[in-house]
Amino acid sequence: MVKFSKFIELLFFLSVSLIPFLPEFGVIDITGVHYFYLTITQSILFLYLFFQKQTSINQIVVLKNPIILYFSLFILICGVSIISAFNKIEAIIEFYRYFIILITLINFFILFKRNPEFKNYFFYVLIVLLAIESFYIFKIFLDKYSFDFPPGRLREFQGFSYNQNIGAFSILIKIPILLYFIIKTNKKWVNYLGYFIFSISIFDLLIIGSRGSLIATLAIGFFLLLALIFNKHFQNKSFKIHLFIIFSLFTAIVFTQQFLYQNQNDLKVINRVSNYDDDSVSYRFESYKEAIQGIIDYPILGVGIGNWKVTSILYAKDRIQEYQIPYHVHNDFLHIGVEIGLLGLIMYLLIFLVPSLKLMNLFLFGNNNRLLYFFLLLSIVVYSADAMVNFPRARPYSQMNFIYIFALIAIFIDNEDELKFPKLKAPYILLLIIVLPSSYIAYKVYDSYKIQKALIFDFNFEPSNFTVPISYVNTIDDGFPNLSTVTFPIKTMKANYFYEEGLVDEAMALAKDGNEFNPHLGLMENLFSKVYFFKKKNIDSAYKYAKLSHEKLPLNNAQASIFQLVLAEMERFEESKKLFYIIKSTKNETIWQNFLIYNSVYKFKNKIAYDSLDKATIAEALSYFPENQFFKQNEKIINYGENILVIANTFDFKAQNYYSEGDYLNAIENWEEAIKIIPDDDSYYLNIAQSYLKLNQTDSALDYLKKIDELGLREKNGKYEFLMGIYHLLLKNGFKACNFFNESQNFNYKDAKKALIQSGCY
Repeated sequence: MVKFSKFIELLFFLSVSLIPFLPEFGVIDITGVHYFYLTITQSILFLYLFFQKQTSINQIVVLKNPIILYFSLFILICGVSIISAFNKIEAIIEFYRYFIILITLINFFILFKRNPEFKNYFFYVLIVLLAIESFYIFKIFLDKYSFDFPPGRLREFQGFSYNQNIGAFSILIKIPILLYFIIKTNKKWVNYLGYFIFSISIFDLLIIGSRGSLIATLAIGFFLLLALIFNKHFQNKSFKIHLFIIFSLFTAIVFTQQFLYQNQNDLKVINRVSNYDDDSVSYRFESYKEAIQGIIDYPILGVGIGNWKVTSILYAKDRIQEYQIPYHVHNDFLHIGVEIGLLGLIMYLLIFLVPSLKLMNLFLFGNNNRLLYFFLLLSIVVYSADAMVNFPRARPYSQMNFIYIFALIAIFIDNEDELKFPKLKAPYILLLIIVLPSSYIAYKVYDSYKIQKALIFDFNFEPSNFTVPISYVNTIDDGFPNLSTVTFPIKTMKANYFYEEGLVDEAMALAKDGNEFNPHLGLMENLFSKVYFFKKKNIDSAYKYAKLSHEKLPLNNAQASIFQLVLAEMERFEESKKLFYIIKSTKNETIWQNFLIYNSVYKFKNKIAYDSLDKATIAEALSYFPENQFFKQNEKIINYGENILVIANTFDFKAQNYYSEGDYLNAIENWEEAIKIIPDDDSYYLNIAQSYLKLNQTDSALDYLKKIDELGLREKNGKYEFLMGIYHLLLKNGFKACNFFNESQNFNYKDAKKALIQSGCY
C-alpha cells in the first residue's frame, strides 16, 4: 500500500511537467487549457493529501514555511481586493488562478516532505524538460536556416510556450539546475551530455533573441565569476575546470551565432543586448509609467485583482491603437501593486526576497549543499528578471518552473524538521472549502475560451459575414466570464450578431448590459452610433455616440471611421479635419480615404481652392498607399485643378479610341498632349511605349520606358515589366524577355502568364 501511494504521488509530481505538451482543444488562449488541467489535477491531489491517514495535510505545519506563509498572505489580500474591483467576476477568476498556484505549491511542499527521494526526481524532471524544449527549438532552427537569409525572430522559436519571451525564460531558469547537476556528477558521460544540452540551450536563447533573457544570462555568468573569485568553496580544481568549460562553450556559441547571423545585424546577440531603441522597450516603459500612476491613485486595495486589463484603458487610451489593450504591465511586481495595493505588493516581494536571503545565508554560512543553494538562488534571479519585464505570473507554463523550484526551496528553508500536529485545523479546512469550486470555475473559463475563438474570428475577419449562426450565439453564456480574452464584453460581441440580423433593439439592449463589465472601450457607443446612423437615421444621436466612442479610444480606426461618416453627413468640416489629424498617425487607408473624399467634396461644394496643406496631405497619402487609385486621381485634381484634369482626360479618351482602332500614331500624339498637362502620370508613358511597340519602333518605346524610371514613376502593377518583356522579345532576346514576364507575373499583371506561355518561357 505504501509503494502504491508513493507511485500515485509520483504521478502527481510528474503531472505538472506535462503542461507544455497539452493540446489546444480549440481555445483562443492556451492558458484556459493549462489552468483547467492544473486545477483538476491539483484539486484531486489536495483532497488526496488532506485525507491521507499516514501523513495528513494538517499534520504538517505548512503555513509556518516562509514561502507558503507569504504566498498565503498575498492570496488573502487578493481576496480582499475583490471588494475594490470594478469587474468582480474577472476578479474572482483571477483570484482562483493565483489560489490554485498556492495549492500546487502546498501540494509539492508536502510531497517533498513525505518523499525525500523526490528531490532527486526534481533534477531529472527539469533537465529532461530543458532538453526537450531546447532540442525542439534547435530542430526548427535547422529546418529554417539559410546563411544568406538567416531566420529572424521566428514565432516558431517560442517552442511549446506560445510566446518567445516565455520560452526563453523557461529554458534559462532551468540552466542553473543543469549546471549544478553537471558539477555534482562524477560520471563523464553525464558531464558530456550536460554540456551538450547546455550548448543547445544557450544557442536557442541567442536565436530567440529575448533581450531580457540575454541580459539575465549575462547576470548568471557574472554571479558565477563572483562566486569563483570570492568564495573559497568554489575555488577547488573541479569547479574551476567545469567553469572554464562552461565559459568556453558560451563564448564559442556567441561567436557561432554572430557568424551565422552576419547578414542579420539586428539579431546578433551583442546588438540585441545593447540596443534599446525599439517599440518593445518604449511600450514597456509606457506601461510602467501607467502602472505607477495607478499605484499612486489606488495605493490601499488597488484597482482590484484581475482588473488592470479594464482600468489600464483609462490610463493608456491615448496610445492604444485599435483594440491592442495593455492587459499586462510587463512587470509582475508593478502589476500586482496596481491591482491589489502596496501591502499586497510587499507580500508578493517577500515570496522572493525572504527565500533569497535565506538561501544566501545558507550559501555563505551553511555546512551542506552550498553549491545547490547557490544555483537555486540563480534560478530565483532568473524568475525575478522574467517578472521584471514579462508576466510569468499569468502563464501556467512559467508557473510550472516556479512551482518545482520554489517547492524545493521551501524544503531547504523550512524550520520544521519533524511532522507536527497543530491544534488549529481551521486554515486547512478553509483551503479545502475554497478549493472545491475551483475546477468548476476553471472549466467555465476553458469552455468560454473555446467559444470566444469563433466570436473573435468573426469580429476580426468576417465583420459583415459572420460564421457563427445567431441561433447558437443566443445560447452562449455571457455572464461567467463576462469578458473575452481581448477584454470585449461577451454580451457586446453577441450584440453585433443581432445588429447584422437587423434586430437592432435587441442588439442595443445586449450592448448596454455588456457595457457594465467594461465601459472604457466605447464598443456600446460605437454600436449605438451605427444603429442611429444606418438604421434609425437619427443623425444627432449618431453624432452623440460616435463622438463618445471616439473619445474613449482616440486611435481606434473602426470607431473613428463611423465618426467620419457622421461628420461628413452633418457637414462639420473643421471637426472632421480635427479628427483626422488626431488619428492619421495610425496610417489606416480607410481613414485617409474618408477624409480626402470629404475634403474634396467640401471644397468643391463651397468653391474653396486647394492649398499647400492639401498638397502635402495627398503626397503623404500616396507615400503610404501608392496603389490607391482614388489618391492618384485626387492628387492630380489637387495639384493641377479639376478643369485641367478634364482636359487631360479628354486627350486620354481620344488616344484610347485611336489605339483601339489601330491608329497608333494619333494615339501617341494625344497621349503626348496629355503629358504636357499632367507630366507625372505613368500610364501615359506606358501607353505611348506600348503604341511604339505595336509599330515595332523599339528605340522610341525604350525612350519612354526609360523616362518612367528617370522621373521615378514606375509603379508595382507589372505593366512596365510586361512592356520591357515585349521589347526584348522583339529584339529576339528570349532570356531577358522571360525574366521580365516573370517579374510582371509576380505583380499579378493580367497578360503576363499568357506571354510566358506564348514565348515558351515555361
